[in-house]
Amino acid sequence: MEKLEKLKDGMEVTIRELRLDDLEKLMTFYSALPREDRKYLRVDVTDKKVVAQRIQRIDTGDVIRIIALHDGEIIADGMLEQTPGRNPGDRCSPLPA
Repeated sequence: MEKLEKLKDGMEVTIRELRLDDLEKLMTFYSALPREDRKYLRVDVTDKKVVAQRIQRIDTGDVIRIIALHDGEIIADGMLEQTPGRNPGDRCSPLPA
C-alpha cells in the first residue's frame, strides 16, 4: 500500500506501511519529538533496539504501522495494535510544527 495525498495546505505526502529499512528515518522522526511529548509514549523511542523490535512486530500480524513521508522524511507515524482480549487501540505521533 502506497498512496500520494495532497494536504489542505498543498503539501504532498506519501502514506505507506512502515518497513524495517525505515529504521533510521524513524529514529530521526522520534528524536525530533520534544522530550515532554515522548514521555507519554509507552516505550523509549530513543532506544534503537526497542524501535527495531516494534517494527519487526509487523510480521506477526498483530500490529499495522503506517507512516507519512514528505520529501523522503517521516512526518507522522501511526499504529493499530490488536492485543488479545482487548479492543484495538490506535496511536499517532505527528511531527511538531
